[in-house]
Amino acid sequence: MTSLLLDIDKRYHSFFGPLQFCWYNMFNNHFFSKDAKDIFHDFLKQSAGQLVIVMDPPFGGRIELLAQTVVSINRLNKAVNGSENDLPVLFVFPYFMEPQILNSFSDFVMLDYKVDYDNHPLFRDGPKGRKQGSPVRIFTNISVSSITLPADEGYKFCDKCVRWVSLENRHCNECELCTSKDGRTYVHCQKCQRCVKPTWSHCATCNRCAQTDHDCSEIVFSQACFHCKEPGHKKRECPKVNHAELQLKRKMGVKTKSRKKLKRAK
Repeated sequence: MTSLLLDIDKRYHSFFGPLQFCWYNMFNNHFFSKDAKDIFHDFLKQSAGQLVIVMDPPFGGRIELLAQTVVSINRLNKAVNGSENDLPVLFVFPYFMEPQILNSFSDFVMLDYKVDYDNHPLFRDGPKGRKQGSPVRIFTNISVSSITLPADEGYKFCDKCVRWVSLENRHCNECELCTSKDGRTYVHCQKCQRCVKPTWSHCATCNRCAQTDHDCSEIVFSQACFHCKEPGHKKRECPKVNHAELQLKRKMGVKTKSRKKLKRAK
């Protein structure tokens, strides 16, 4: 398999050849030289669509910009290769950014796999890491039923969800999902009709589950909905979305487009 690294740190030129690295800004889809842009175009053409985009951006970056970059790369790939399908994407980000990610990448699903970083003590398992392990996950548009996670690293297959999940992620028969996000076993709240973190409790004032010392004032969403483009709410709260159908698709990991293999085969 071959790969092409795109990164804003031009010091990678010292470690990779010109056909292996391009100096690039993922937030505005900008190549810092024409040669780099031509190399990327040739890489797309030679791959004939047998590609996957692996993105590991700074966690403080704007997700909307990254979503537009993915759209631009997909558009270019379709023009170069005459393809009708979007490229599969593996997007690395913390689990708690899931709402923002789904607002920009509406067809993505979060995997349970915990991504460890050797050079970051908080983003790895072990005595110096978080008790629940790394908070970093992989978001993808690949069907989750086709992705196998390593059993010897603490993952199991859920027959009801038809996907691999972490050992602590217990299936909820009421939600009909394995609901854990942060590495702990979530509990079901009958009043909220959903599973929540084990440290949360139901607040009668807010009529929702939250931390016991939370502020009961309402938090207003200031961005635009990914679905209807109107401000003030997210897609999961959009009145124009069939939420029952959307939840079923996410549960089954349904994808209508064919997905290709990771990287380009020689």
